[in-house]
Amino acid sequence: MKQVGLEESVYDKYPNELSGGMRQRCAICRAFALDSPVLLMDEPFGALDAVTRFRLQDLVRDMWLHSKDKTVVFVTHDVEEAMYLSTKIYVMGMKPSRVIYSYDFSDKERLLERKSMFSDQEYIQLRDNLINVLNNDIEARTRRNETKSTNDVVGM
Repeated sequence: MKQVGLEESVYDKYPNELSGGMRQRCAICRAFALDSPVLLMDEPFGALDAVTRFRLQDLVRDMWLHSKDKTVVFVTHDVEEAMYLSTKIYVMGMKPSRVIYSYDFSDKERLLERKSMFSDQEYIQLRDNLINVLNNDIEARTRRNETKSTNDVVGM
C-alpha cells in the first residue's frame, strides 16, 4: 500500500471514507496482490489527477516489468498512456467494434521512457498514426450516420 502512496492511516477506513484516487490505488494493489497470470485494467487512471496518474502509471509499469510472465490487458482512451504502458497496441474501431490498427513494439527492453515521449521520432510518428487512425474511424462513422439520417428523411 505504501508503494501507491497510501499511508497506514487509511488501512482501517471503509471504502466510502476514501477519496476516488485512494480507492483506485487500493484496487491496483488488490489486483497485483492476487498475482494472476492475466490482469485486466479498464481505464484504471481515468478519474485521477495528473500527478497521481503519472505516479500510478510508473508503479504499474514497474510492477509489470518485475513480474514473471504477467500479461496486463490495459484499456484506455489515452494514446500516450497506451504508448507508455504497452508492448502491443490494438485500436478498436467504433460500432461494430473490431481491431482497426495494431502495433507491436519489437521488444520489452525498448519501452518508451516518459522523458523521451516527445523527442523520439519513432514514437512521435506512432502517436500521430494512432491519432489519425482514431480520427479517420470517427469521421467514417459520422459520415455513415449522416448518410443514414438523410436516407431516413428521404424515405418518409
